[in-house]
Amino acid sequence: MTTNPRRGRATWVSVVCASLLASAACKRPAPPIMTIDAVKAVDWSVTGVALDITFKLRNQNPKQLRVERFDYDLFLNGQLVGHGYQPEGFDIAGFSEQKVNSRLDVSFLKAPFAIKQIFKQKSALAKAKGNFYVKLGWATTAVPFDKDMDFTLRQAPDGAGDAR
Repeated sequence: MTTNPRRGRATWVSVVCASLLASAACKRPAPPIMTIDAVKAVDWSVTGVALDITFKLRNQNPKQLRVERFDYDLFLNGQLVGHGYQPEGFDIAGFSEQKVNSRLDVSFLKAPFAIKQIFKQKSALAKAKGNFYVKLGWATTAVPFDKDMDFTLRQAPDGAGDAR
């Protein structure tokens, strides 16, 4: 029994084409590039402080990207200060940038001296570590991020810290 070499080649070419099409269809979009734009202490109390964190997100994909939500742990100078999240979904147009605000409540009961000292310093290293929940087709997928940013801290007129 002999085999037709053209038939074997045609089968091989069709398998390669099918795998290329499948991989192109399943290509995951790149996650947004995130930077921490600002950390601002907005509401001081005896037990803690509320921080408004502004993130700058950039879509590095040509198509619109749907972020269903994100959550993160915020570290200042290596000290975990709290867990924050953005519960509302948003879209980022292709190759564009968008600012997103998140409120984080910091409890002084965890490490009161360390947290207060951070806001008395002139600079701090902020780190956000968490997950974007990105819409891919019909499923939502967790995409991890881990971003460091060095800040110059400013004191607001009422003594609260403002980092940019």
